[in-house]
Amino acid sequence: LNLDASQYVTRDAFVADALAKSKEEGLAKAAIGTEIHASLESYYKGLRVGSNEDIVYKVSGAIDAFCGHQEWVAEKEFYADLEWYPYGGTCDLSSSQWVIDFKTKEELPAKSAIWDNHRIQLALYREAINPTARCAICYVDYDGNTDIVELNEDDLDRGLEMGKACLHLWYASNW
Repeated sequence: LNLDASQYVTRDAFVADALAKSKEEGLAKAAIGTEIHASLESYYKGLRVGSNEDIVYKVSGAIDAFCGHQEWVAEKEFYADLEWYPYGGTCDLSSSQWVIDFKTKEELPAKSAIWDNHRIQLALYREAINPTARCAICYVDYDGNTDIVELNEDDLDRGLEMGKACLHLWYASNW
């Protein structure tokens, strides 16, 4: 976002314009990420990919190189109970050995990154789909470059404990 504050009559006008343009830019980037996700889903479901063929082939090649040949399931829906707390979701990509979540970004992170929300998400997905699966985040930039980051068992154990705490908190505050 590149605005010249001196071009505005009031600070409030500058802030309002900055917020509006920031939101507009964020929505445009989210739309690109959603489109890439949809193309990857189509590819792994054996459907027509559309306009992102180059990106899809780069990503699928990187996943095959990282994970080996797998019988992938795209957008697997699941429902599970974890210590009496039901939860569900949709996993971007899974096989008998892997649980993978796609994260699209304008640019790849400067270093391989795993945040707590990734740990929680993948640990809960794994618990519901296949508790022995390996898990990874597949970062994809808008050109199809990838960085695949596998979570180790410590990451997943920590994520599962945090996930249990989140579920407990949610149910305690909503029931």
